[in-house]
Amino acid sequence: MKQIILSPENGWKLDQLNMDVITEIYDIFTPLYEKQRVQYLNFTVATGSFEDKEGNTLWFEFFIPEEEFSEGGHLIKLEVHCNEWSKTSKSIIVSNAFKIKQKFGLMDVTGNDD
Repeated sequence: MKQIILSPENGWKLDQLNMDVITEIYDIFTPLYEKQRVQYLNFTVATGSFEDKEGNTLWFEFFIPEEEFSEGGHLIKLEVHCNEWSKTSKSIIVSNAFKIKQKFGLMDVTGNDD
């Protein structure tokens, strides 16, 4: 699997872009989860991920200061773990991650998580 890290050029900050990306992730993947096209693997206070049937995963991490606990936090990491990182991928995880990347002008760094 490849590990793709998506982030703004200057890193994740507590700003409107951060909130917009979080909203986009849930707007895209919640309906896919409801249609059982992806699994919602976990969600704790700090991390969450969606996975498709091919094992491709969108993984994200939040920073939640104690004083903001009841109001949520902000995104500090967004990763895609995939077999193929391609705009033309048939994976709903990869194709939607590309849409998020392009919509918000995120950079990507490719590595291997093997």
